[in-house]
Amino acid sequence: MFRRPALQTPPGEAVLSCALRPLSRYARAGDIVFLVSDFFSEEGLESELKPFALNQELIPVVVRDPREKMRTGHARISSRDMETHRNLNTLRSANLEAYDAKLRELFNRLTIDFLWIEGKNRDDAIKSILEWLYRRNR
Repeated sequence: MFRRPALQTPPGEAVLSCALRPLSRYARAGDIVFLVSDFFSEEGLESELKPFALNQELIPVVVRDPREKMRTGHARISSRDMETHRNLNTLRSANLEAYDAKLRELFNRLTIDFLWIEGKNRDDAIKSILEWLYRRNR
């Protein structure tokens, strides 16, 4: 099991890139890799994921908080190091839905099986995981 390290992200580098760097050294061909993230503000996501999708069984786990769909106006989404920012207009949930649709399209283009977790509590998350595992085993 590879856990997300305490990241010292170089300026201008996305957190996901920093987390994947050690994985490229330690993961072997055929390993199953679960990558848990909200996948917000990740530029160049396809080029980051593609090598892992080819060599490992990469399973992105996208986590969405119901509050992200609340109509609050504009939200500024920042990387952990506060170097990378993206503005998202949340007045229209269609903006978040369009972003998520592009993310799903990317995973499908890379032929990556993915897990999407949305829910108000941990029981919703557990239910999503169990349903995904059941579908995967069919």
